Amino acid sequence: MSSNTLSTPSPSWVVPKELKTNNGLAYKSRELCRFLQQWGVEHKTGIPHSPTGQAMVERTHSTIKRVLHQQQRVLKTETPAVRLARALFTINFLNCSFESLNPPIARHFRESSSYSIKEKPPVMVRDPGTGRAEGPHDLVTWGRGYACASTPTGPRWIPSKWVRPYVPKGSGSKKVISTQVAEAAWRRKRKQRQHHWAELPFPYCSYPE
Repeated sequence: MSSNTLSTPSPSWVVPKELKTNNGLAYKSRELCRFLQQWGVEHKTGIPHSPTGQAMVERTHSTIKRVLHQQQRVLKTETPAVRLARALFTINFLNCSFESLNPPIARHFRESSSYSIKEKPPVMVRDPGTGRAEGPHDLVTWGRGYACASTPTGPRWIPSKWVRPYVPKGSGSKKVISTQVAEAAWRRKRKQRQHHWAELPFPYCSYPE
């Protein structure tokens, strides 16, 4: 491994505090040691013939290879750097299960105060099953295209387009709020009326000549 490989730019990568590798010759070169010292990265090597440490590395490698193989058909025209970045983003940000609804990146930075929202504003959340707005719920975190709200059943990850600020009744100008609500209701009723007329089975009428 060379310094050019580690310094490949990627929008989702940051400078790590620690880098753990095996005792291979590629990881014990002077060039790599100088590069890590320049960036302030602590370099640790695994214990030789240690089954525990080697198993963790091999399991991580197998997971990355499996995701790369699954995305090969869609990203076959992309460069290896883009494919690897997409695989790491899928593993760290989109890898959820029924037992743990939070992705690994959220569990990793949960204890960090710099990545948490100090104020949790109330928001309304759209339920994808019923299509109705639920809430208000506390907003846990927010990002580009995603959001997490604290619901009675636990944290819920949803698209950011389904989250709206909660405006209690009586706050702000009643005239502006009532006008917006009236316009939205009128547009909704007109759309439902047009959809209803479009689905009516009009009978075929024949007129005498």
